[in-house]
Amino acid sequence: MPNKDAADIPLEFNKTEQEPANIFPQKLLDSEYKPSPALHEYAMEANRRINDFFQYLVTGNTTDQSKSYIGHWVLENNNSEKKGSGESSEGHEWGAGYACDILSQKNQLFYSCAGADSYLYFSESGNVYIKPQWYYGIIKQIKIINNYMYLYVLQGDKWILDPVHENGAYGYVKYGSVNITIP
Repeated sequence: MPNKDAADIPLEFNKTEQEPANIFPQKLLDSEYKPSPALHEYAMEANRRINDFFQYLVTGNTTDQSKSYIGHWVLENNNSEKKGSGESSEGHEWGAGYACDILSQKNQLFYSCAGADSYLYFSESGNVYIKPQWYYGIIKQIKIINNYMYLYVLQGDKWILDPVHENGAYGYVKYGSVNITIP
């Protein structure tokens, strides 16, 4: 196991100019579960900006570097203690489970976790994003740090470490490559 120091894990960082601004995940969830005209209007505008951003990203990236994402990932701490039961059906309300899989599907990489499935989207600068279905407007960025995978959620104009990581105490550890290729 690689040595992971939570102090090395950024808890947040600024979004780039190209990434959509003023995206608030809880507000987007509230627009679905506690609807109001104002929340609906916000969600429609936020999703337009998100979709505009994603149209410039690439899903067909199967380079050697991107293939390193393929595998079964389990959330655990520095003592190899797994968080939760390790089942992908459990986790945080923003679509991060205690385990997830990244698979190859028709020369594209596919993220599957707690029903928050998404293709992996790649920017020209090398950033990797997911747009989980069933989580209206919530977008995430994937970072590999010290061989651990971390999910960041776009919150306002910053990327924040997904709460499932408990401020960096837990990271996703890859347990082998999943050789499942979906035709």
